[in-house]
Amino acid sequence: MNNILPLLLFNLFRTAKSSGDFHSIYVQLDPERFSVDQSDPCKSLSELNEEYWRRGRFSNCEVLEQEETGVFTLKITVDHDKLRPEHRHLPRDFYLWVLNRQLNLQEIGCATLTGYPGENRGVHFERAKLTFPAKGCICDKLKSQKFENGVRIKKCLLLETSTGSIHTEYIATYDVKFSHPVSRGDAVKLLGELNGGRKRCRFNMVPLSND
Repeated sequence: MNNILPLLLFNLFRTAKSSGDFHSIYVQLDPERFSVDQSDPCKSLSELNEEYWRRGRFSNCEVLEQEETGVFTLKITVDHDKLRPEHRHLPRDFYLWVLNRQLNLQEIGCATLTGYPGENRGVHFERAKLTFPAKGCICDKLKSQKFENGVRIKKCLLLETSTGSIHTEYIATYDVKFSHPVSRGDAVKLLGELNGGRKRCRFNMVPLSND
């Protein structure tokens, strides 16, 4: 009985809805970045920022699949009206960066990648839009690194820089091309490598078609 009550309370705030503007996003969750309950990765995701789940900013978590890499694909609901007004009408890549950061707000590291349903759901991709805090000439540094599975960034081109600070950061989106195709699971692990031991998630990635 003692174990049932917390689960019931969690399901209440995970699925609760109030009046608001709701939409769905997909989240890739890397279980290697922290201790994930394999039987309920949604609960593990909520523990990265319990306050926002309790308040209903995030809700309705559903497990869609688990890759061979171990990474889970989850579908969650965002209450758009519960975001700060200055975050509600950002360009798409900056908006997704905000959501990815907020999902990890109470944690050190970056355990997730956030995107919209239906956007290039292919198994592998070679190009992506990478969004993170804009500081100096970062492309040369990215191209000099070697990531898990031998992945390298061959091309890095600045696409857009925020006109004002977002979550106290000036952020930018880059078009990057990898040395070989990667899965979404590989991508979220790459974000974790890039973020290192810094607080909160500072990166997000949106796959692009290989054309």
